[in-house]
Parts: sequence; C-alpha cells; structure tokens
Amino acid sequence: MHKEIMEYSADALFGEEDYTAFWKFPKEGTGPILVDLDILKVGEQLRIKRCHDWLNRKELADILGISVNTLADIEHGKRDIPNKCKDSVAHYLYGQYYCYGVLAVDSKEDCKSGGD
Repeated sequence: MHKEIMEYSADALFGEEDYTAFWKFPKEGTGPILVDLDILKVGEQLRIKRCHDWLNRKELADILGISVNTLADIEHGKRDIPNKCKDSVAHYLYGQYYCYGVLAVDSKEDCKSGGD
C-alpha cells in the first residue's frame, strides 16, 4: 500500500456515516493530515482519488470517456463535468476502487448521479 496516502474508514474511526476521508502522511514520523473529500469540488475529488488510485490523467480520461484536456480542466475547476459522463464520474468516485492502477473493486450498485 502506498505509504504517503492511506484510506481509513471514518465509520470505524469516528462512528460517523457517509463521511469520506483520506489520511495523508506527508513525511515519515509526522502526524496525519485529514482531507475531507465531501467539502471539495468534484474536480479536486477526482484529482485526489486519481492520485490515490495510481492512475495518470490519460488512464482516468479513458475510464470516464472524456479527453485528457477535459479532465485537466475539470480537475483545475475550469470546466464542469459534461452531462454525458456524469454517471461514469459518480461510478468512479463511489463505485470503483483501484489498487496501484488496477481495478480491485467495481460495485455494481447504482452509482448514478441522479442528474438531469
């Protein structure tokens, strides 16, 4: 497991539900930094999860069905998620888990954005 960024269940740590968090250990021997993904913009969530999953932009763009430039613009907050890929973004964020760039869990539950 990548030692710089490790995921823990907030449920187990705090007894709270529906709380997405990553603990980040920037340097060995230092304390963790809590990153609450729910307060971040979706582009920031995508970038953090992409790095956590060890995916490069091209790999994630292929998964989402968009161009690398579009993904970069979304990650930097310059562009909204195109309607055509809202469901794939929701599925990636909430239904898939990658380990070192390899798909480890693909939830078949309904992860649709419920959008327009």
